[in-house]
Amino acid sequence: MSMGKIIKRLRKEKYLSQEELAEQLNVSPQAVSKWETDTSLPDISQVVPLAHFFGVSTDILFGVQGEDYSEEIAAAHERYLKHQKWDFEIIYNELTELLKKYPSNHTLLLDYIHVCDTMLGNKKGNRDEIFAEAERCASILLTYSHDFKVVQKTYSVMAQIYRAMKKFDKAEEYINILSPAWQDTQGTALAQLYLSTRETEKREYQLKENIRDLLNGLLYNIIHLGDNESFKKSPDNETAIKVYKKVEKIAHTVFGDDYEAPVSFQVCQSLGKIFLRYIELKDVEISLKYLEIFCDYVIRANTSEYHNGKTLLFNE
Repeated sequence: MSMGKIIKRLRKEKYLSQEELAEQLNVSPQAVSKWETDTSLPDISQVVPLAHFFGVSTDILFGVQGEDYSEEIAAAHERYLKHQKWDFEIIYNELTELLKKYPSNHTLLLDYIHVCDTMLGNKKGNRDEIFAEAERCASILLTYSHDFKVVQKTYSVMAQIYRAMKKFDKAEEYINILSPAWQDTQGTALAQLYLSTRETEKREYQLKENIRDLLNGLLYNIIHLGDNESFKKSPDNETAIKVYKKVEKIAHTVFGDDYEAPVSFQVCQSLGKIFLRYIELKDVEISLKYLEIFCDYVIRANTSEYHNGKTLLFNE
């Protein structure tokens, strides 16, 4: 079987079109077509990248069993992880050469755009060339990776790269694509972007939202400190109640009466738990008071009047 037919078979095994293969190998679709029809052979410099792309050795293209190059990639990734001790230009050049051999390796591609981000941020090297290569590598990752974390990291890093290149609309587009699971990254990235674009009002709003998200996590953890009491044989209800009350106190101290929905949820949750604790203490009068406050929060959290409503606090 000719090399062209082998290339065609390997391409079809990966369910790729000639255009998709060409994109990942950084060649033209016409070149791939000529290889597969045996009109021409790949240049000698393209044989190794082709073999690594298909996960075989160069010999497999001629019918011989392939080799395992995973150790070389792992070693390069380890050097990248220790990049603080390296000159970024050295890492950039090393990854550039490795990607010529392994053009579709997602670990190398992600490391590469991270290094591009650092170099662009530090204004080192040929910025236009680095940016173009970062876009090309990111395009491959976003098109062909099925790993959620890889895709999200790619969007996140490319947003920083677009910001460094003053392509602010594209940066914002990529930030907004980020999954809610990457909310912290999204909030921080938007705040940085609005600093670059000098959109003061948007930056101020985003910083407040970031604080609100952090507060939400803090309140969640405080609530569970109180919950830990319930695992004891004789629950300390009064101590638990003090813990739950801290949730509303902190929320009120930070935001006054202006609770947004995420914070309000934690406040509602803590009030509901206080109500149940007083039930266990058989203090019906106070438990009913907290039930009333709890219901008030729930109603206001789901109405337009909620944002302007007055927060009810018990200081006992």
